[in-house]
Amino acid sequence: MHILFVCSGNTCRSPMAQALFTDHVKNTGKNRQESQPIAKSAGLRALDGSPASPAAVMVMTEMGLNISNHRSRRLNTELVEWADVILTMQESHRREVMEKYNVPAQKVYTLAAFSRDSAGDILDPFGFEIETYRQCARQINSMIRNIVKSFS
Repeated sequence: MHILFVCSGNTCRSPMAQALFTDHVKNTGKNRQESQPIAKSAGLRALDGSPASPAAVMVMTEMGLNISNHRSRRLNTELVEWADVILTMQESHRREVMEKYNVPAQKVYTLAAFSRDSAGDILDPFGFEIETYRQCARQINSMIRNIVKSFS
């Protein structure tokens, strides 16, 4: 299964989601023989090649993950076609993906709805204090845990 995480700029939320998802899959699937889900991330308004925000890098480091080599990429048709499921950080992202790329509703969800955690948006921490990034990462991590559990 190919999962694509989508946010606005691909420097905060979606790279954190990708890293957390990959880590959870790796840690829960150590004894599994079948192929494991693969995650990528992109941004609707990303500038290709930008690094992850320093605060996102710091928060992921605090959680034992390294996203310092992440480089942003803009969502494109190739990534949309690669993905089996597209998980967006906000409802507005979900609608934009469906409209711009003619993606059926059964392929694109908000992260919150897909995780069955809540129906809310994951607010963009860009430009806020480090604690806002920590809260965002905890929120994403909780949702990712729910998703990975459903795969087991």
